[in-house]
Amino acid sequence: MNRASKTSTLVKGVLLVIIVSVSFVNTAEAQKRKRGSKKNPQKEAMKKQDQREKDTERAEEKGKKRHLKLQERAVRKRMKQSRKQARRYDQGKRAPFFKRLFRRKKIRR
Repeated sequence: MNRASKTSTLVKGVLLVIIVSVSFVNTAEAQKRKRGSKKNPQKEAMKKQDQREKDTERAEEKGKKRHLKLQERAVRKRMKQSRKQARRYDQGKRAPFFKRLFRRKKIRR
């Protein structure tokens, strides 16, 4: 055999070894990775939706507090009274006897 054929055979052998070793490394890496890292995509979606709802509720509460804080003292008092009255109406209770007895009469024009 001449020298050129020996080197080409050697180069081919080295390339073959490199290709085979690279393919083994790739398959080993593929086996190490977990399959289906998201076990239950529906559960993940539910968690995200719950988190969004909680964030929305927090933002709403924060907005209500800020709105109340911006009002004057007299306005806050009226708001509190109307809130109590609304709760009473929701429960189906009438106004106390003395309030019904001494309330202002409506003037008709």
